[in-house]
Formats: sequence, structure tokens, C-alpha cells
Amino acid sequence: MVTAWLPGNFKQAGLVDEQNQPAKILETESAGEQTRIDFIAEDIPALSARAYRLAQAHPIRKDVTKPAETRIENDRFSVEADEHGLQSVFDKVLSKFILQNGEYHPAELILEHDEGSPWATLHPDQSRLPLSAYTHLEAVEKSDHFQRLVYEIVSPFRAGYVSHALQARLEVQLTAGIQRLDFKLHVSWDTFNHRLRVAMPIPAVGKHIYGIPYGMLERQPYPPHFDWTGANGDWPAVNWAGVETPSRSVALLNKGLPSYRVETKDTGVSVILLSVLRSPAIPTYLHEPEFYTMTDYDGMRDAGEHDFEFAVTAYMEPFADSQVVCEAESYNSGLLVVPGAVQLAAMPLVHSDCVRLAAVKWAEKEPAVILRLCEFRGKGGAVEIELPGWVKHAWQVNLLEREDEALSVENQRVKLILRPWEIATLKLNL
Repeated sequence: MVTAWLPGNFKQAGLVDEQNQPAKILETESAGEQTRIDFIAEDIPALSARAYRLAQAHPIRKDVTKPAETRIENDRFSVEADEHGLQSVFDKVLSKFILQNGEYHPAELILEHDEGSPWATLHPDQSRLPLSAYTHLEAVEKSDHFQRLVYEIVSPFRAGYVSHALQARLEVQLTAGIQRLDFKLHVSWDTFNHRLRVAMPIPAVGKHIYGIPYGMLERQPYPPHFDWTGANGDWPAVNWAGVETPSRSVALLNKGLPSYRVETKDTGVSVILLSVLRSPAIPTYLHEPEFYTMTDYDGMRDAGEHDFEFAVTAYMEPFADSQVVCEAESYNSGLLVVPGAVQLAAMPLVHSDCVRLAAVKWAEKEPAVILRLCEFRGKGGAVEIELPGWVKHAWQVNLLEREDEALSVENQRVKLILRPWEIATLKLNL
């Protein structure tokens, strides 16, 4: 899913691709002298481009109803909901529920007491206020290419130590052809010493797996430690974290929200808790009058308007055997929309079932291109890199782009064997 901004004010606008096939338009909206078009960009390989142009618009069917029909679905998932939140998410491919209402609704907001500084939680009171009772279904939106639930959340009086300290809008969307459940959260935030979480209850118990740079790691829960260097019970996660069981693996993808906690309940349920916002009010080491004056520490509460995106997807195999690493990376990077014609150089192609291309950049000190490869399944294996015609020499180097070791190139191809979790850096001279 991508968003393009076009100059001009169009009541309706359409797009066609290079073969004059119409793009799947999700929504259009005019804002002043610009028009926003949300559409689905299909069949765009990595490091390539595809051109779309403005075309005659076909009417977009979009039904907006009050909460009479609270079920949405696409080809992959079916979501049941009610007035106060989601009830369940059923995966049609796995033939299993991946999220189910219990102690918390799927994607329920939780206001958690978090008395602390920017560095740590300083008090053991981590009492929680689930907000399903203050969550109300505002609309059900259905079109040819997506279905969406829209919820409004208003915290009770004095929750968060402020009158109506939290107001939020949660959009839950299933899109045709997109193999995940997407969430958009807008929060108006003005609390003190609280944390905002999103709960994802999974009807299964299994391993807690966290995305880390260039890999994944199983981590166990740990008791919180409440002092200025303490940790509150969360683990960091890059791009994703999830619960892995023999019959299903459920992942919560994030965009820049790396603070997770996974809890296992006696009822046989795992709950992924994603930390979204904090409002620390104790300026430990931010305000030391003996040494300096810093009076604007109230800004560390992050009061104001905030927008977040996250998504849920699932696999029938363990995470190491799935595409979760690539899909979480793709979810974060997205597609870049630019105006005009784009002419891209031919780029290397990576052929492997366990090695991915993690970065492409210019070399630091010479006319060369650097490729960063990583083995992301923890099993090791072969990779073949198909080189474009502009490559004169290929070298394997270290992360500092030194210690060049010439690579054998046959038929414009380089072959390597990578160890589990190994990072390899290639330098391609022009």
C-alpha cells in the first residue's frame, strides 16, 4: 500500500500502470491544491521501479455504516468485532485463530502506571487500566479493495492524572492481497507518569522470539528492576516480535516502536504488549540545579498528537523458516513515491533461501558499491549474486570496507557460503 500526492484538486482520480492496467485505488482525498491517492502497487521487485500515470477515474465504492455489521475480511483473515473492540482474528490459511478476546481485546489500549524518568520506571506500581470500556465503534467502512473498523477511545476522568488525558482513534484494516492485519493509531496524549500499551492476546503458549539486528533471538521474561538504571520488564525488538508454537507463529510488526513485553497466562494465552508512549515526570539527571539549569523537562512527557502504525501476521512454520524477517523489513521500508520518470541502474540480484540483501550503499573511499548480505535463518547456506554489467571487480571486505579479498566471478555471478547469522560485505568496483 502506498500514498501518492498529486498537484491539483481532483474529486476523483485514477491511475494506470505501464501496461495501461488500472491500479487498485483504496481512497482519494483532496487537501487544498493537492490530492492524496492511496493505492496498491503490485509486482515491484526489490531495487526496481514502476511508473503509474493519472487516468480517468472509475467511481470508488465505499460504504460507511454504523456498527450493524461488525465483521471484516479479506482473502487471508476474518475479523470479528463488537462495540468495544475486536473479538477475534481468524487465519484462513492456517485454519486457526491467531488473536482472541480474553483478559484483553485484540489491539486493546491499556493505560499503565509508570512512575519514572526518561531512563527507567522507578516505582513498582505498574497497575493497568484496560480501555475497552471506553472504546466505541464509530464506523465500518467497506470498499472493493479494503474493509475497515474505526474506533474512538476516550480515557475516563482523571486517568493519567489529567482530565481526559488520552483520546485516540484506532483504524483496523484488511486489504485485498495484503497478507497482514494493519492498524493505524492516532493519539492525543497529555498524561503524567503513565505508559500506553497495545495488547495482542494469542490463544496459544510458545517461545517468545524477538527481532534483533541481522537476526532473531528467543528471550525469557524477567522481573522488573526499579531504580535509575533499572528495566521495567520490556525487551527491545527491531521491526517485529512474536510467539512461536508448533502449529502457528504470530508476529506483531512495528514501525519504530521497539519496546515489547510478552506475557504467558495460566489460561493458555500469550499476550504481546507493545509500548507506544510514555509520560515520565521525574527529571532524573535532566535537571541538576547544582551544576546547570534545565527547566523544560516537562517536554519529556511527549504531550501532543501522535500517529503510529503496526500490523499482525502469522505463519504455519517456525519464524526461522518463515519470511517474517523480510516482511517486517519491507513493512518498515515501504515504497518510495516520486514524481516524473525514474531511470535506475541495473542492480545485483541475490538468489538464496537463507541470505538477504540488508543494505546497498556507496563505498567510503572509492568508486564502488557496497552490498551487505546477512544469513537470517540461523542455519547457514549458499547465496549466488548475479552482477550487472557495470561491475569490474568483486571483493569481499570487512564491515570497515578493508582487507579486500578478491572473489571469483563466473558468468557475472559470485557464489558464497555463509555461516548461521553471518554478515558478509561485498565491494563492487565500477
